[in-house]
Amino acid sequence: MLDSHVHFWRLARGDYSWLSNARPALYRDYMPDDFKTVIADTPVTGCIVVQAAPTMAETLFLLALADQHPWIFGVTGWADLTAKNVDQALSRLGQRSKLKAIRPMAGAARGPEWLDTPDYAAGFAALERADLAFEALALPHHLEAVATIARTYPSLRIVINHAAKPAPQDVPDWTENFAQFAGLTNVCCKLSGFTQQSTAPDHHRRVFNVLMRVFGPKRLMWGSDHPVLLETSDYTGWLEATDTMLADLSADDRDQITWRTASEFYG
Repeated sequence: MLDSHVHFWRLARGDYSWLSNARPALYRDYMPDDFKTVIADTPVTGCIVVQAAPTMAETLFLLALADQHPWIFGVTGWADLTAKNVDQALSRLGQRSKLKAIRPMAGAARGPEWLDTPDYAAGFAALERADLAFEALALPHHLEAVATIARTYPSLRIVINHAAKPAPQDVPDWTENFAQFAGLTNVCCKLSGFTQQSTAPDHHRRVFNVLMRVFGPKRLMWGSDHPVLLETSDYTGWLEATDTMLADLSADDRDQITWRTASEFYG
């Protein structure tokens, strides 16, 4: 298995504004050795590490960790997609072979238009030219904007994080909005983050069934969201939940979701 969504952080770096002692399960350092311990008795052999701070410094920190640990197969970093020098910034970052994607973290706090604004147009075009993927940290009300971006930049590879985090009450509208991605083949989705919205297996099954109809195994990738996962579950618990959801699939489809889609998407 390949975990497509893991975070590492060192609090003393000082740029994790969303982390505080109000979230005690998360308010400590989480580094590669911690993750290796967690996956020691699991089928997981490596990961994609995803940014957790909107700074270039953190992106370089994660790239340095990836250089030290060959089982960190790729890095999703951050860059200011509204900057005038975005092409040059992405070109410099793109020289680091393990940089695979950019996640503009600010989007999740904004309105329905999200990043579908003129301010970001040059940044998305630059991502497309640099052959870097776009990680969409989206919520259900952002899905129309994500779809518009996908249509506007058809060569831009996009992955929706955590299925856009639908809570149980969101599922009817979320299901309707998600249907548009069936024909947008440059968009994939992460099977991750479910327990943050609900720990109920029935909710997980409803969300998973929609993802299978819309994306199918070839555009669906598994991830843990460790260590954020620890606020509502643990690694073993999420693996067990995953096994339950995938139980009726063929071995090839399970392999596709648990490692092959991420391997192909991130190169």
